[in-house]
Amino acid sequence: MSKNLTQEERKELRRKLRKVLISLNNRTSFSDGAYEAMNRLADEFVEALYCKIDEVWARNMNVEQEETDETTRNY
Repeated sequence: MSKNLTQEERKELRRKLRKVLISLNNRTSFSDGAYEAMNRLADEFVEALYCKIDEVWARNMNVEQEETDETTRNY
């Protein structure tokens, strides 16, 4: 069974999350601009994560469908 994330994909997700955490850690109070910037960083991370989850889900659905098709052909 193949892994759902490549090394490069893991690095990219970690990089996006790290940007959010560093941004949050470096501020004791937020201006409106800082708040918006942090929200954009968080949105980028969440969007990347959701895209990867959807990709894995679709791939798994294709595998299940192929297995079902193979089982049906064998009957």
